[in-house]
Amino acid sequence: MAVDPVELERELDKGSGAPLPPNRPQGLLGDTGLQLTKVDDWAPDGTAGLSQESDGGVVLLGIILAYLLFFPLAFLILWRTPVLDVRRKVALGVLMLCGLVAAGTLLFR
Repeated sequence: MAVDPVELERELDKGSGAPLPPNRPQGLLGDTGLQLTKVDDWAPDGTAGLSQESDGGVVLLGIILAYLLFFPLAFLILWRTPVLDVRRKVALGVLMLCGLVAAGTLLFR
């Protein structure tokens, strides 16, 4: 019982009705739902949303941790890092020196 593909297509096309409405589900309270046909032009990069060790925030946390544990290392990290610009390096260096002077005056009164 072989079926001719041309005849099958003709019979299937004969019974087709009106085209279906676009796939747009309604959102909460009947508002327009998600745009399901929108093509996202965003492409993932290699970081997968994780902070890298050369980010500014991670370097700043390293400087703060080194300042609390061994302050000469904090100055070394501060002035050797290419992440921060010179203006921020000077401001952070002055702030760290003020902290050292304040700690020194409190300890050696």
